[in-house]
Amino acid sequence: MPRHHVGGGADLFEAARRQGLEGVVAKRLHTPYRAGKRTGERVKARVWGRQEFVIGGYIPGEGRRSKRVGSLLVGYYDKRHSELGKGEEQGLIFAGGVGSGLNEEQLDLLTRELGKRERPDSPFDRGAPRGPKARFAVFCEPELVCEVAWTEWTDEGTLRQPAFKGMRDDKDPREVVREQ
Repeated sequence: MPRHHVGGGADLFEAARRQGLEGVVAKRLHTPYRAGKRTGERVKARVWGRQEFVIGGYIPGEGRRSKRVGSLLVGYYDKRHSELGKGEEQGLIFAGGVGSGLNEEQLDLLTRELGKRERPDSPFDRGAPRGPKARFAVFCEPELVCEVAWTEWTDEGTLRQPAFKGMRDDKDPREVVREQ
C-alpha cells in the first residue's frame, strides 16, 4: 500500500496524469481496510485520455441495437514513407472499437450517416478489428470524426475501455493523429 497524503487531491491527480499512472484512490481517513469488500469508503479517480478519432466502419449491433451500429471502428492518421518513393503519405491506423457511451439518438444518426458512406473494403492501412464479430465489420469512407475517452493504449496499439463522447464536425479527418 503506498503512503497516504491528506489534502491536495487535485494536485495528486494531476501528478498521476503527468506520470501516466492509472489514477488515485481517495478514502475516508478513519475507515479500516476491508479485504475483498467494496464498501464505498474508497473511491478511485481514474485518469482518462480523450481525443478525436476518425470513424472507418462499425460492427452491427445485437439485441436492442439490432440493425444499427453496435460499435464504431475508429482510427487516426499516421505519416508513413510511401512505397513509391514520392515522399510521405498518410495512412489510417486502426485504434479499436467503441461501443460504450452511445445513446439511442446517436445510434440512429450514426447508422444513417455511416450507411451513406459504406465501402467494400477497409479504409485502415494498418490494423483491423479482431475477434468473433470482426467478420461482420461494415466499412465506410473515413469522413466522420468523433471524440472518445479511454483509460490507456494497449501493447497492440488499441484503446482500452473506450467510451464515445460525441461527434466533431469542426475537425478535418486528415488532421486526426494520435496525441501524446
